[in-house]
Amino acid sequence: MRKYLLLILAVLLFICPAVAEDTEPEAITSTFPTRFFRYLILEDGTIEIIDYIGRTDGREEAPIVPDELDYLSVTKIGKGAFSGHENMIAVLLPDSVIRIGEEAFMDCTSLPYIRIPESTSEIETRAFANCVALKSITIPDSVTWMGEDVFRGCDSLTVIAGRDSYAEQYCRDNKLNYTYPDEL
Repeated sequence: MRKYLLLILAVLLFICPAVAEDTEPEAITSTFPTRFFRYLILEDGTIEIIDYIGRTDGREEAPIVPDELDYLSVTKIGKGAFSGHENMIAVLLPDSVIRIGEEAFMDCTSLPYIRIPESTSEIETRAFANCVALKSITIPDSVTWMGEDVFRGCDSLTVIAGRDSYAEQYCRDNKLNYTYPDEL
């Protein structure tokens, strides 16, 4: 019996890597601590949040994105992961997040403020588009690239950016209101 099980295990170990190479990463559902996230495990062994499955009862939301899910670091907020959550009044992103994906928070119409983590280097196209309540966003000097129309439709927004930072230049180029942290 033991030899038979070892033979099956050996065959599975031989076949599975070949199958895994030809397939896309599979979405996995997990919870932390009471909010649900769907995520992908990326090739580098980190996590991309691909969907926030928030409240369905119309009440206000304030999700906390964990720095780890299933012992793997959360490094990316994926395309549209939080988009359309109209009752989101706050979100806390961990310092492990390196990239905020395209349209990640688009149409979160009740979100008034967000702080981008110091670890973040990229904010993709329309990440915060149509967040009409967004009044303030803090962007650290670590951000070195931002896509087009990141803040389209955020007419009341003031970006808090470091002096001579990429974020300051982005604001100048896109005619966005900005201030420096020491002027608050």
